[in-house]
Amino acid sequence: MNNRNRRRTRIIALGACAVCVQTLYIREILAIVTGTELVLGLALASWLFWIGAGGLIGGRIMRAGPAAERAFSGLSLSLILSVPLVVLFIRMGRSLLVDPPGSIPDILPAAVFIFVSAAPFGLLYGAIYNSASAVMQEPGKSSTSGISSAYILEAGGAIAGGALLSLLFLAFLTQLGASFAVSALVTAVFLITSERGRRAGWVVTLILAVAGFEASPYLDRASMSIVFSGYEVMEVVPSRYTELCVTRNRETVSVFSGGARLFSHPDLEAAGERVHIPLLAHPAPASVLMIGGGPGGGLEEALSHPGVESVDWIELDGNLPELLDRAAGTDREGPGARGLTGDGRFLLRGPERYDVIIANVPEPVNLRWNRYFTVEFFESARRSLLPDGILTIRHGASENFLSAGNAVVLGMIRETLGSAFEFVDIVPGVTVFFIASDSPVDAGDIRARLLARNLGGRFLSLDELVWRLSDERRVDLDSALADARGPINTDLHPVLVSHELILHGRKSGNVSPVFLEGMLDLPCWALPALILAAAVFIGIIAGGGVAAKAAVFTTGFCSMTVQLSLMLAYQAFPGILYHTLVLLTALFMAGAAFGAFVAGGRGCKGWSPLSVLHILMAVTAVLVPVWLKLQGAGIFGQMTGAAGFMVLSAAGGLLTGGYYRTLVDTAWPASGEAPPALFYSWDMFGACAGGLLAGTLLIPLSGLVWTAAAVAAIHFASAMLLTRKIAAGRA
Repeated sequence: MNNRNRRRTRIIALGACAVCVQTLYIREILAIVTGTELVLGLALASWLFWIGAGGLIGGRIMRAGPAAERAFSGLSLSLILSVPLVVLFIRMGRSLLVDPPGSIPDILPAAVFIFVSAAPFGLLYGAIYNSASAVMQEPGKSSTSGISSAYILEAGGAIAGGALLSLLFLAFLTQLGASFAVSALVTAVFLITSERGRRAGWVVTLILAVAGFEASPYLDRASMSIVFSGYEVMEVVPSRYTELCVTRNRETVSVFSGGARLFSHPDLEAAGERVHIPLLAHPAPASVLMIGGGPGGGLEEALSHPGVESVDWIELDGNLPELLDRAAGTDREGPGARGLTGDGRFLLRGPERYDVIIANVPEPVNLRWNRYFTVEFFESARRSLLPDGILTIRHGASENFLSAGNAVVLGMIRETLGSAFEFVDIVPGVTVFFIASDSPVDAGDIRARLLARNLGGRFLSLDELVWRLSDERRVDLDSALADARGPINTDLHPVLVSHELILHGRKSGNVSPVFLEGMLDLPCWALPALILAAAVFIGIIAGGGVAAKAAVFTTGFCSMTVQLSLMLAYQAFPGILYHTLVLLTALFMAGAAFGAFVAGGRGCKGWSPLSVLHILMAVTAVLVPVWLKLQGAGIFGQMTGAAGFMVLSAAGGLLTGGYYRTLVDTAWPASGEAPPALFYSWDMFGACAGGLLAGTLLIPLSGLVWTAAAVAAIHFASAMLLTRKIAAGRA
């Protein structure tokens, strides 16, 4: 293998390493905030900022030649050694930020930690890009040849890394185990491609990585024991959705998924209330669907209810029932029970019809659970009910005093239910139960049915129900919710998540949500209009060497905003972003590599190709909410819907890669004195700004439709204001 092929192989391996570590970083970060995907933009922004900073810093001290080769090798060694440390460092921070386990931390200290935790790997990787560009520069050619080659090889490596991580590592390994496996594999590539006499460091690194991989089950339990202080960590289980942690506290076994407590066993009193109140709301329940809540006692309680003949129960993560059976010695099978694995939203598109559908899901602090509180889900459930059938869903409240924030959340749920069903009634209490149907429903009937079905004294008290369902309490709750009406919660604008996070923050005594709360009353168009105005202002004043930087910055901003919108839209569609994140990223990088290759082969330069690419990227941005809307309407099946999101991700990468290569070939400084990562870093900074603004403000406050409109408008503005300046040589 000649030197050039060795360098290519190494850069591909580093690209694979980067996408794997990025995915592991994000999965660990999301566990800090119980899976709240609105910090996804912050995590990606932090990641890209440090890579961009590393690129600029490294570019000041690296040029082509022997020094670049040594720097490339030394930085790569440090980078590979840091891979497992990323996971362990985040877990240590999680142990400090989250108390008790399963709660949501104050977002400000969490945000600072998210930003800092990306620094070591990001700085190293950004610096490597300069040395990689330098070592790939062909003799006698301009520096753009090395820059483009490094960009394409890095993106190609991301494809391989994404496939390896999603299809193999995360299917069978925990996140810490996967980090050691990635470290070992990339080290092996560098060892094989090293010259004789320069392999000692790589041999030592490989031994350390393999030893860490072998010890990963013990390291997993040890690190998670620090996170779950006071609990015995029984098992850490890989999952395509979120990593599962099984803990024991005395006789109670609890399962945590991505930082959130899913359920505990035994907890029969809670399971009894969550099942029997919904079943008592129906005059004669025979067929029941439980979406979540089967493990932990819910299934047994449903089967024990008089008149119930069949119970279908579905869990998104098929590992959960078996995991609880193994940990607590329970059994999920029984006459009349049918356990299913998959997404309850897609099950409702099938031919089955039910008397009662019980949505036994956690509160919507993230998009994974918010998908069961949207009008699209409620409409699907309505179509799956038999005549006189009911849907029930629950949410935490309070015994006596209902805060304004809690009233807003409950009011939004009722309004959203009311947009799908003709009748909605409520059972007051510490846990509020919503009962929705197209036939008249009256929660007051629950008291009489409790006696008629001889269920009193088991887990429900007649006296307690009489008190909870008193006319006075029901009228008070109805009045409070009527005064706190909010917007309808949809897949395209999941506004309930922001309100939910504010509510949880106030319950925890955190002050951070106040900043978000003050912006919730803004019109949906306000923030997109402000961002567009800023982009137009930059386009007007940019000239000289600034126009090209501004163009790559705004394109990075828009590309990241669209990619983030696509990720969040995908989570609203099948709820498996934890698993698919790496695939969406890898497909974007694959498209970027191909786009850069094609643009270079065709020798694209000038304002015309740049303008056309801006317009095509604007169209791609608009297609994201359109495609999600089609999925919510049930027009396409799950596989077709997922494929559409994958194609959009690849298309976004294709256009971004083509634009980057075209801009570099058009606007690279004639002197060649600029750092190799000049435009790469500005692209990273733009993407950083996009992740930060889109993830934390733009998408939550304005929704996907207004976000797409803003991105499309920015692309049109860039096409009109920047591309001619770049081509005219004023960049």
